[in-house]
Amino acid sequence: MSRSFWDSYQTFLAEAQSWTGEAGEQAAVEAVRRRARQNRAEFLAWVKSCGWGTAYVERHLLYVAGHPEPVRELLRRGYPLRRISLRAVNPEVLEQALAHRDWRARVDRLFQPAPLPEWASRPVWLFDSTPELRRLEALAVPIAGALVEITCPLGGLVIDPMAGQGSIVRAARESGRQAWGSDLRPRSPDIVRADISELCHHVQSHTADALMLHPPTFESWSVTAQELCEVPASEHYAAYLDFIAGLLRDAGDVLKPGGKVVLIARPPRRGQVYLAPFELALGEQGLRLMAYRLAVSRDGREDWHFFIAQSS
Repeated sequence: MSRSFWDSYQTFLAEAQSWTGEAGEQAAVEAVRRRARQNRAEFLAWVKSCGWGTAYVERHLLYVAGHPEPVRELLRRGYPLRRISLRAVNPEVLEQALAHRDWRARVDRLFQPAPLPEWASRPVWLFDSTPELRRLEALAVPIAGALVEITCPLGGLVIDPMAGQGSIVRAARESGRQAWGSDLRPRSPDIVRADISELCHHVQSHTADALMLHPPTFESWSVTAQELCEVPASEHYAAYLDFIAGLLRDAGDVLKPGGKVVLIARPPRRGQVYLAPFELALGEQGLRLMAYRLAVSRDGREDWHFFIAQSS
């Protein structure tokens, strides 16, 4: 008989307490997180010596301490982790379901996936924006959720190596997916500080169901791009195309065969706007463009473009 996830977590916790010297659950988990950030090689060696996969530790085991108590109780009872959607139900409702003799059937009903909103099937999405969202350049919650829903199956893995605020990572985790995110300047504690070129050190090859990439706009990129110092202005477009294609090469190895890639663009309202390189770069990397979605704020002050492609 296979071990339950909760049993595996108890073993992990005991190993973590021994390795870090911390007695408490939360303290031991936080200590493991710190070591993973500060000394990646030591962390990876410890994980390997314990016989776990790095992804299993970072995407599952390290989050159990922060789950609401009803979710932890559900895991104690042996309910499969892959079927738990944190966004699907609030803790109070889950606690009430667990109090009944037929708790498993009740919980199953709670975690039935919600149907995709009708508007998400349209090519243009409307959303409510705020000055704070615009300042942070963050995706609105319904848009991030819809993007996850149409690109990743339940229980699948979403990778976002340009995660920023972590909107997509949170939407994925709260809707029953696994997720991992990084950024050069992370703005959320859930996001790892790492360059996209280091992605292969954090995520195993051919494991992601969906890969999200949000390249800088041409204007932002051109401020620091060393490549532009060596080419005439007439070749700046081609240099930007090469840059986006390079991001796809750096990150593409994590994608499963048949997995989805989403290139996300939020063009400026002033200056040069280049969107064609996104579609061209996908084609250059052998990725088949299968859908395009445009998200526009109802006040007309913000728009996002999503180029959705599939690997062969």
